Amino acid sequence: MGAATEVDTSSVIAEHHRIERIVSGMKVGDTAVINGSEVMAISLADDLALSRAEAMSAADRLAHDLASYVRSKAGA
Repeated sequence: MGAATEVDTSSVIAEHHRIERIVSGMKVGDTAVINGSEVMAISLADDLALSRAEAMSAADRLAHDLASYVRSKAGA
C-alpha cells in the first residue's frame, strides 16, 4: 500500500455549507438556482410519494393502478 495522500477538502465543505444555507431558508414551493440548476422545495410527504413512484417498476405501477381501480369499483 502507498502512503496516504493529503487532500484539501475545505472548498468542498464550504460549498456544502453554502448549499445548506440556501436550502435551509426555503419554504415549500420556493425555488432557487443552485450551481446552475433550478430547485424547488417540496414537502416530505411529496418527496416520499415521488420517491416511491420513481422506485416502482412499470409492472408494479400497472398492478398498483389495477388494484386501485378494482377496489374503487368493488366499493361502488
